[in-house]
Amino acid sequence: MATILLNGHAGGGTGFGKWRSIEPEIRNRLGKFEIISVDKNSGVEISRQIAAGETFFIAAGGDGTVNYLLNSVAEQTNGIMSEITIGAIGIGSSNDFHKPFIRKQCINGIHCKIDPRRITLRSIGVVQWSDGEKKYRRYWFNNTSVGVTAEANYFFNCPDRLLSRLKKVHTGAAIMYAAVSTIISYRNNTVTITGPDGERSVTLTNLGVVINPHVSGSFSYDSPFTLNGDRFYIHTMENLKTIRLLYCLYRLSRGKFQGINGTYSDKAQWIAVQSPQSYAVEYDGEVIRTNKVEFSVQQGAIHVCS
Repeated sequence: MATILLNGHAGGGTGFGKWRSIEPEIRNRLGKFEIISVDKNSGVEISRQIAAGETFFIAAGGDGTVNYLLNSVAEQTNGIMSEITIGAIGIGSSNDFHKPFIRKQCINGIHCKIDPRRITLRSIGVVQWSDGEKKYRRYWFNNTSVGVTAEANYFFNCPDRLLSRLKKVHTGAAIMYAAVSTIISYRNNTVTITGPDGERSVTLTNLGVVINPHVSGSFSYDSPFTLNGDRFYIHTMENLKTIRLLYCLYRLSRGKFQGINGTYSDKAQWIAVQSPQSYAVEYDGEVIRTNKVEFSVQQGAIHVCS
């Protein structure tokens, strides 16, 4: 029996309505399932389900809901998740986890990865940082970022009045508004990027660490999507002025990034980013602040519905 983690507030508050429109068909396909609503007790309920032997969980929400489920499962299994299967129902804003979209997986226009007979082993990203003496370790499916993208994600999660309204009526417009508003106020940050090939100092506009190249809305890098790879792709924009940055965003909206002046692309198994001042770090829509972060890959970590 599946357990569904339901975030009815996803998609700018439209989640409940989307869920109700497909719930009968979900029941028809899955049979019995238990629903856990996203709230302060969600982690406890997921722990209870795992202790009872449950191995199939579905996140009904956006990318943040998928991320919350992944990290809740990881916390209860000490990061050993190969016996767990995660599916997803895309009732959020961007739903990058489902990209590239497959039309035949839709129910009433909502993208669903819920078939436990169609699963694949998938690598996940790991992000680690510290806050004083406390160390943190979190996991992500799609991508993570430092710089203007992370700041835009923070704004998207903590919107002003206009952005709140846009999120309810037009996701693409909301994402573009958050991006452009952040670009206008953003200032480049000097960081040291360390990896297997050494370290280099960068005047950073943006760093994307990517497994799934689809980053938000219609934006996409042109690196391949390898579900069970042992490396991620690194894409940087360095010391860009506003006009050049807007051009890069235009290219990202067309899925063409590599080769632009002022950018750099590579792949690695791990990197670290350090700066004298704190900066935003975004991973699958979640945002933290730190002055040093490490990214790595955990290959073949968990099964997902494909």
